[in-house]
Amino acid sequence: MNRNTDVEPGGGRRSSGDRIRGLWLGIGLGLLAVVAGEIAARLGVPSPNRTNVLFVVIGFAALYRGSRAGLFVAVVAWLYQVLTINLPGLPFAYSDEGRLRLFVTALAMPGVALALGAFHDTLERVRRSEAAERETGETLAVIVGAAPAAVITADADGRVRLWNPAAEQMFGWTAAEVVGRPAPIVPPDRSDEDRAARKGALAGDPARDLRTVRLTKDGRALDVSLSIATIRDRRGVRSGTVDTLVDITDHNRQEAQRVGAQRAELLGHLTAGVAHDFANILAAVSGFRALVSEALPATHSVQADLAAIDQAVDHGVALTRQLLAYGRQQPQSLQSVNIGDVVVGVHPMLQQLLRPRCVLEHHLADDLGLVRADPGQLEQVIANLVLNARDAMPAGGRVTITTANLERDEAFVREHPGSVPGQYVSLSVEDAGGGIDPEIVERIFEPYFTTKDQGTGLGLATVYGIVKQSGGYVSVRSEPGQGSAFVVDLPRIDAA
Repeated sequence: MNRNTDVEPGGGRRSSGDRIRGLWLGIGLGLLAVVAGEIAARLGVPSPNRTNVLFVVIGFAALYRGSRAGLFVAVVAWLYQVLTINLPGLPFAYSDEGRLRLFVTALAMPGVALALGAFHDTLERVRRSEAAERETGETLAVIVGAAPAAVITADADGRVRLWNPAAEQMFGWTAAEVVGRPAPIVPPDRSDEDRAARKGALAGDPARDLRTVRLTKDGRALDVSLSIATIRDRRGVRSGTVDTLVDITDHNRQEAQRVGAQRAELLGHLTAGVAHDFANILAAVSGFRALVSEALPATHSVQADLAAIDQAVDHGVALTRQLLAYGRQQPQSLQSVNIGDVVVGVHPMLQQLLRPRCVLEHHLADDLGLVRADPGQLEQVIANLVLNARDAMPAGGRVTITTANLERDEAFVREHPGSVPGQYVSLSVEDAGGGIDPEIVERIFEPYFTTKDQGTGLGLATVYGIVKQSGGYVSVRSEPGQGSAFVVDLPRIDAA
């Protein structure tokens, strides 16, 4: 414990220097009172008036420096009064009644010092309490103003009383627009939830980390973590609430992408295992079919059925290749490839696939870097993405293929879990269709997942598997009503 400080009744601390200054002030005023009394006596001032002078000095010391200083002055004055009653040679003389009155008056001096000192101490406590409240309020205002989370206080009726800068930045409304009225950030479908949480907080059950949705001024929906605590007035009555809101929209999106990547990884392993087993079954079926075909004459009627088995086996083999591609276990013939050359090579075939409803355009970078990939698999990736774009525009439209050299930084990686920072060659296939619902985007690369009336649901899954097996990353940008763009990033091998 610090030995140089004392706790005073008002709750504050006084240093040893303050105590010493108070002591010297008391002694000095006491001596001043003695000198004043002597001067008054020399001038022939009656004793009661001299006593009044002493009381004034005692009162001044007690009111100015507290009871301690007042007591020092009172003790010195009391001793002066008592000791001068019978001292010889003084220019004045006391009767017995005067001596008694003077003695009794001297006894009252400490009481006066204590009473006025208590009044001083009370005023000092009030002053310090008000100063502490002001300091606390200013500190809280700085903390709330600098807080990265949105802080909103409201009264018991829900009218906003405080709206900090982080709330302005998060939701778009300024404090002047919302203070004094209900917060405009609660969506209509969340109003019952909000009322229940606020009612519970006012009843003593604060909300902590409530995952909910709030609206911005421009109509966007934000995922937020909401905590609600109560505010008490001077009487201890709960008079309002304080909301702390943290925007977790990006966190939720990244978590969904991370879970989707993990799910795709697990599905890839499962799919590859099933594909291998399926390939073994097809090999057995094909072998037994060949034995039966050799054992029968070429003109036998069963030969037509065996030919149908051959067609089914071929279809199964093609399906197995797609499953292996998704599971990243398809054999590859890796080469240094310019993606732009691959696009130019398959362009005539793609035009045939798109006619007559759709138009194909491509914008290829002149200085495009090289990637290490299987050219045949790249052709399959491009064809699958172009067919997907065509199917997204039943009434026709424009399909655009673009290539570019890109650098993916840490910010991109945070937005796209599973990607790696570095130099890439990017291939994007963009359509002008109706866009993809956000809930569908999360599952768009899963095998056998499709929103089409016809199709196997393996086209985009195959793209995903080939790109991942080649060390790349595939993503999709889409907004309902604004089309979609599938972007394939493959590591650039000639980058410095």
